[in-house]
Amino acid sequence: MQEISNVKSSKSFRREHTKALNALAESRPIEKKIIVYLGEERLRLADIDVLPVKEFVRDLHEGRVISDV
Repeated sequence: MQEISNVKSSKSFRREHTKALNALAESRPIEKKIIVYLGEERLRLADIDVLPVKEFVRDLHEGRVISDV
């Protein structure tokens, strides 16, 4: 299984940002789905984590985003 991230250069998150990620997940097994955006609020939509870029970078540095690389 894979982990996949989608980066958006927007300060606001909209549900349509999940379309490409969900379409990709239909074609292969995805263990973890993440959308990174320029906003401030951490969100969870169904099985997608929506992270502000600052939190994503911090979590990546601390090894909490990608496992078993």
